[in-house]
This record gives sequence, C-alpha cells and structure tokens, in this order.
Amino acid sequence: MSNEQLSQKYLSLSILGFAWLIYGLATAFCLSHGHLREFSEFAYDNFGKFIPSVNRIERLTNLDVALAKGHASLMLASIPLLFGGFLFCDVENSVSGIRKKGKETIAVVLLIVIASGIFIAGFNHSIGRNNFAKFSLLSTLITGISAYCYRLAFCIATKK
Repeated sequence: MSNEQLSQKYLSLSILGFAWLIYGLATAFCLSHGHLREFSEFAYDNFGKFIPSVNRIERLTNLDVALAKGHASLMLASIPLLFGGFLFCDVENSVSGIRKKGKETIAVVLLIVIASGIFIAGFNHSIGRNNFAKFSLLSTLITGISAYCYRLAFCIATKK
C-alpha cells in the first residue's frame, strides 16, 4: 500500500475529537431542554450509579443533580462508541517513542490507570459546579481523554 492509501484508511483525531465535543454538547442541550431524560435515567440506573465519581455528583452545588448525573452517565456509556472511532485513528506516532525505549508494559499500565481514574475521581472536580454547560463540557472532555488513553494502551499492547 502506498502512503496515500494508508492516510485514507485512518480517521483524523481532530475530527473525531470535534465530533465527540459536538456529541457531548448536543447531549447536554437535549437534556437541558427535557429530551433524553428517560434515557439518561436508564443510563444512570444501569450504569452510572455503579461509578463512584458519578455517585458523588450529589455534592455539587448550584447544579441540577439529575442533569449532571444523566449527562455523566450518558457520556460514560458512550465511551465504547468513541473507542470504536479511535480504532480507526492512527495513533502509532503517539506511541512510537515508547516502543523505542522498550517501556511498553509500564506505559500500558499507566495509561489504563489514568483512563480508569475517571471512574474513581473523574467528575469530582471544582470546575463546573455552578453551571451545567461548564459541567457538560468538562464531562465530555474527561470521557474523551479517558477513551484516548485506553486507545493508546490498546495500540501499545496490540501494536494496532
């Protein structure tokens, strides 16, 4: 395959990141206007309430807790979709230095720990505690970074 064919095979990271941002903000917009409420409650009841950082959202002040929990749960439940998109992105350049140093095992463990940190502490931040728009933006970014770290770990571990 030529370089041109290889570049056409992959999805741009920036385009996928932008699409994820639009998805997260559209989800927040829909939730704030009364749409997706049942789906967000379903996502929280079946997924979000088992995530420690989502469960502790009740401590946030000046924020509709149901909206925040719903958005966080929907974004976390959507991580597999984003990860699927990341599988079509070429991240080999991001990890080539790790391979040269021979630190693959350490890097995979650290990336998985960082990516999994969202489940423990991800939504317990002081930013966005008084505004749903800020909270949803940060929620979208946190879940996107988590999925990207999982993708890097997968790439290092499988060389794909």
